Amino acid sequence: DVAPTFIRAFTLMGFWGMICGGIVLTAPKYEAVENWLVKGSAKIWQMTVLIFLCFDIIYSNWGLNPAADPKIFNKIESSKVTINENSRIYLPASTEYELKFNHFMRFDTYSPSVGWDKLADILLPNMNMIGNIPVVNNYDPLIPAAYSHWMNYLEEQELENSSQYSEMLNLMAVGIVEEINLSLDELLRTRHIGENQRARLVDCAIPARDHEHAMQILKTDEISFDKEVIIEGLSNNLEEICLSTNDNYLGAEITLISQSPNHLTIEINSKKPGWLLLSDLWYPGWVAKIDEVNTPIYRANTIFRSVKVEKGFHVIILDYRPLSFFIGLSLSLISLFCITIYMVSPWKKTDISNIQKL
Repeated sequence: DVAPTFIRAFTLMGFWGMICGGIVLTAPKYEAVENWLVKGSAKIWQMTVLIFLCFDIIYSNWGLNPAADPKIFNKIESSKVTINENSRIYLPASTEYELKFNHFMRFDTYSPSVGWDKLADILLPNMNMIGNIPVVNNYDPLIPAAYSHWMNYLEEQELENSSQYSEMLNLMAVGIVEEINLSLDELLRTRHIGENQRARLVDCAIPARDHEHAMQILKTDEISFDKEVIIEGLSNNLEEICLSTNDNYLGAEITLISQSPNHLTIEINSKKPGWLLLSDLWYPGWVAKIDEVNTPIYRANTIFRSVKVEKGFHVIILDYRPLSFFIGLSLSLISLFCITIYMVSPWKKTDISNIQKL
C-alpha cells in the first residue's frame, strides 16, 4: 500500500536532498596542492561526507535486515509435532502465502506481526530442515516441473473440495495438514488426517507414454490408488498390467530399515507380487537393487518412485548415485593430475631458466 508512506517518503527525500545540496555548496575548491584532501578545511569536509554516507546507509537499511534471537533455532527440536516417522506435514499454498507475506516476510514493516520464535512452530521457511522434520512443501527457487504440476493440481483439488484431494495427500504420506488460525496467538493449528505410509504395495500398473499422459490419467479421477499405480515408460500398448488379482492375501509387511537423504533400505515380505510405491520424489540418478540385483526405478503417479517386486521376502536398496557426479569427479582428478605433473616436470624449470636468461 503506497498511500501511508507517500508523504513520509517525499519528506525524507527533501531532507536528504537539502543535506546533499549543502555538502555540494561547501565543497572546497580544487587547488594544485599535493594531498589537498588532508589539509585544512578540506579534511573536515571529507570527514563530513564520509559520516553522512555512513549514516545514510545505516538509516536506509534499518529494518530491512531484521534480526532474530538464535535461541529460536534451539526451540525447533522441542516443538516437534507428534507424527509418525514415515509421515509428513503439508502446508497448503493459501496458508503458506498468508503466513509468509502477511505475518512474517511483510513488505510494509519488514517485521513480523508475531514473534520470530513462532517460526519454530510453523516451520516456515525450511525451518523443518534444522529439526529434520519431514514436510512435502519445497521452498527452493528451482523445483522439478513434474513436482510443480502435481502441487498445482493438488491446490485445485483443495479449492474444489474434491475427494481426490485426500487421496493425493495419502499418496504423499501426509499425516498432518497445517491450517491458519488467526483467532489464536499461535497463528496455526494442525489437523491430523491419519498415519499414512511412505511405502505400499499395489497390484496393477497403468502404463503412460510420458509425464503429460500420466497427468491426463491422473485427472480422469477414475484410478483407484489403493490398487493401481500410473507407471511411465513401462509398455507401449498402454494396457493395464496386473501382477496379482487375488484379494484374499493381507497387505505386505514393509519395513524401512535405514534412511538418509541419499540412501534407503526397505524390507518387504509379501505373499503376492506387486508394484512397490514409494512416496518419495522421482529424480534422475537414483538406482535400486533387489536382493543385490539391479532393478529399474519407474516414475510412478507422475512424481513418485516404484519398483516391481515378486512375492516373498526381499531387501530393496535405493541409492542416489548421479552419473554427473562421477563425470565431474573424474574431470577434476584428471585436471589435478595434469597440474601436478606440470608443477614437478623439468619442462617448467627449463621455461623459468629461459625467462631468467632473457
